[in-house]
Amino acid sequence: MLVYPLVTILLTAICAAGSVWLAGWSFRRRRPDHWVERARLGWPPRRMAIAWSWVAPTTGALLALRLDCDLCPLPRGAVAALCFAGGWLVTLPLRAAVERRYGPHPVTTPALARSAVTMGLVLFPHLLVWLALAALMPAAWSPLTWLLTAAALLTGVLAFAGGGLRVGRLLGLVRPAPERLERLLARATERVGRRPRAGWVLEVRSANAFAFSWSGDVGVTRGGLQALEDPGLVSVLAHELGHLAESRTVRVMRAAGTFALVPLLLIRPLVASFGWSAPLIVVGLVMALSIALRRVRRAMEVRADAVAHEHEEDPGDYARALESLYRFNGAPPVLHKRGVHPSLFDRMTAAGLEPDYPKPPPPKPARLAVFPPAILLVLGWAGLMVLPPGLAAATLDDRLWAWQEIAMTGGHAEPLGLLADLAWEEGDLLEAVTYGRAAVALAPEDPWHRAGLAWSLATTGACAEAAEQLAAGRRLMAAEPPEFRTAGERLEGAVAAVASCPRPDGP
Repeated sequence: MLVYPLVTILLTAICAAGSVWLAGWSFRRRRPDHWVERARLGWPPRRMAIAWSWVAPTTGALLALRLDCDLCPLPRGAVAALCFAGGWLVTLPLRAAVERRYGPHPVTTPALARSAVTMGLVLFPHLLVWLALAALMPAAWSPLTWLLTAAALLTGVLAFAGGGLRVGRLLGLVRPAPERLERLLARATERVGRRPRAGWVLEVRSANAFAFSWSGDVGVTRGGLQALEDPGLVSVLAHELGHLAESRTVRVMRAAGTFALVPLLLIRPLVASFGWSAPLIVVGLVMALSIALRRVRRAMEVRADAVAHEHEEDPGDYARALESLYRFNGAPPVLHKRGVHPSLFDRMTAAGLEPDYPKPPPPKPARLAVFPPAILLVLGWAGLMVLPPGLAAATLDDRLWAWQEIAMTGGHAEPLGLLADLAWEEGDLLEAVTYGRAAVALAPEDPWHRAGLAWSLATTGACAEAAEQLAAGRRLMAAEPPEFRTAGERLEGAVAAVASCPRPDGP
């Protein structure tokens, strides 16, 4: 069982390190000095480090959910959580090293972890809860299915109402606005005419600001306070107040884009009921809605930029503030057009401020940095799940196959039933009964294991219990459709064994 977290950690570390090394080739070869070129060439390895810190642990967690953990000391949801947490944590030192080499500022591992936890708990608390609920979601439709779905919806509502800010404040990751931020927020409020509910500082090292449109709050990161002078920070706050002034229709559309992810929690019961076509349709609809809403979000960014330009104290304050944020974060001035925000270069020229550098190309796609580690990830997991059982099957050693299956999947009735049959053939009747009882306990509705246990019990002289198991097996087989009645011959053999069982019961 614990092999899954260990393999997740190992593959995450190898894939992330390899991907970063490949993506950073151009940066290491050119050694750029200007911040624009450093940001452009350093962006791919930094993005690769972040992407692999999520992709590889999530892969391990999803594969852990396939475990038939009937014999596991931990439920498979806990094993999946160990996979995700272990894989994510192992990338933190690597991400810190990547930031020191390719980023604008050195960063320690604890500071990086604190920033990541703050962003997750404050901005996306519902997504973290939804991941946990997805791990707990049963495969069959039941009251638990609808209870977990209702819990997901409630969590989303609480998150939109500012629940993440409250959780962050309880944990010391969010603090009330200091005197400087309060003063500048008041200036921005006077200019825009929109008063926020409260201002907050998020313990995040990168420079940014956020508007919580449903709760009416405004947050600025600790890096944002460091990167911006007062006029620039006022203009950035005006931009966020512009988001708070969005119409209810836009806010509902934003919320709909988030709540559209809730059906993804139902993938397991959907697959069990309708096959893989149903979740593929759901995923397609979610992606289509996300693409449509991206245009709305981009339009709202352009609108908020116009609010900031309209209410800046001096012409160009907002454009210079944006450049300070990008430079502080080491973000390229030009990115691909799929993003929600327009590129920095275009935002500056739209404001009438010509940058002191020519328009750079966007960072090159890091396909070469993705494919080799991705192939390694697939081969690693395929080898773990297929190779050991395959080798065991190739050797025609049923006992080896059974123990491999128990080790790889956490244990279920089929290998235990096989071990019971092997023990009976070898004359170890007590071991056959032990394995047979375990198989029946894990699959009480399967007449095959009932028949095997009845046979073993009758052979040991436990006639009464053998008759009970035989009767239960025959009832179960009679309830099955004719095409699935595979235990008939086995049950007939058990009938003969029970009929010849010596009385009274043996030990």
